[in-house]
Amino acid sequence: MVIARRLLAPLAVVSVLGCPGGLTNALTGLNGGNGTGGTVQLNGNWLYSSANLTSSPVTCSTSGTTLQLTQTGSTVTGTYSGGTITCSAGAGSQTLAIASGTVAGGTVSGSSISFDLDTSAWHSTGSVSGHTMSGTATLRVQVSGTSYTLTGTWTASKQ
Repeated sequence: MVIARRLLAPLAVVSVLGCPGGLTNALTGLNGGNGTGGTVQLNGNWLYSSANLTSSPVTCSTSGTTLQLTQTGSTVTGTYSGGTITCSAGAGSQTLAIASGTVAGGTVSGSSISFDLDTSAWHSTGSVSGHTMSGTATLRVQVSGTSYTLTGTWTASKQ
């Protein structure tokens, strides 16, 4: 028991000195998971952005959107709000505010995650590693009466 206390004492100091989530997150590197024995914990606010969402001739990117996620088992739900989307096609470009909405259809399995922003018209799939997520985003948009399915990358960092 004395050896165990000596080994865990420095980790307890790390968690007190600013490791969000306490001692379980400080143990991340020791168990090969994410601090909870391999179970991803997504609860909280995440800053989401996407880049190079493209289907010629349309390209879009987003920034500054907050995801407020709740995880129950393998189900992920929540809301999103804020940020902007900038799209360009040919010589034109437009930036619009992103309205608030619902994170729907969210699932997590191991380090894999997928979710929609309102509907499957904006779908994100990827992986979680600690306090970051990243992957592929698919966004269906309509420009001047023509529908496009844009594909690019997304990232999110826990706030």
